[in-house]
Amino acid sequence: MDSVGFAITHDPMLVETLMRASFDRPRTPRSKAYMQGAQWVLDFRIRGHRPPCPYKAGTAEADAFFAGRDEGNEIWRIYQAGYPAIIEISNGKR
Repeated sequence: MDSVGFAITHDPMLVETLMRASFDRPRTPRSKAYMQGAQWVLDFRIRGHRPPCPYKAGTAEADAFFAGRDEGNEIWRIYQAGYPAIIEISNGKR
């Protein structure tokens, strides 16, 4: 991991695992654009992948995408802090 919290990993399932841990549970439903934003951040933090925003600026979808990126950063912070539930899921213990 580098000094700003990025970790290029060879774990091909970590992004998917963190997304499942965060969204495949009882919670307020989120739009596809919102979840794409969260996944965008995790892809960037974990794999170094940085595609452009898939939505036109100023649209509701772009707003949802960027709001999802905020949650993606929070998911990453929780994972980095060693939150037990996310670590258990990423280690296949659930």
